Amino acid sequence: MPFAACVLARGASLAAKPADRRIVGTPQSSETYRCMLRKGDPPFKTLVGGVLVQLMKRGEIDALCDQRFTKPVPPKGLSFDFAMSDVIDARHAAPNDAPLE
Repeated sequence: MPFAACVLARGASLAAKPADRRIVGTPQSSETYRCMLRKGDPPFKTLVGGVLVQLMKRGEIDALCDQRFTKPVPPKGLSFDFAMSDVIDARHAAPNDAPLE
């Protein structure tokens, strides 16, 4: 999901009439979300990576993304109404550390 599109989706969700706003067109770039880990701790990186891979393989990450990006989020009940892209869905189906390029 392009980060810029996520920022736009948040802005649209704050509008007086969010339903009147739509993000259209083809994204100009793609970015992935990252986790920052302390340098020099391979066991911790392995643990975090393993948990994320399991969330993806079991489909739990899709439910979490759906909960945060397409459904109203407390406490204000804002909804980005922003579904995951095909690129992200493919990443969830086959997790890896490769760049998007």
